[in-house]
Amino acid sequence: MQITETIKDFDFAKVTDRVEEFGQSAADNYTETSDRVIDFVVDTNKRVVDVVVTNVERFPEAPFADRVPSAADTGKRYLDAVERAADWNRDLNRRVVDLLPLGD
Repeated sequence: MQITETIKDFDFAKVTDRVEEFGQSAADNYTETSDRVIDFVVDTNKRVVDVVVTNVERFPEAPFADRVPSAADTGKRYLDAVERAADWNRDLNRRVVDLLPLGD
């Protein structure tokens, strides 16, 4: 009899609310952490390219150097690709979170 009375008095709505809060909190943490990691990767790549581009003059001229893009052009194209990949990753993360049944 005690179990039946306990189940009758149990507040299922409260549990459902807590589960939804936990799910939303997990999704928010996932999104924030993912954004911070992506920002770190992009920033690190920008710094590395900057170091390479500013120090490339220290190296001797390579044969056929006039036939390849400059370090600045190559760095810009590389960073464009990194930023496109970061945007794609952010979009993918947003879509994953949007698929979660979190209740609106």
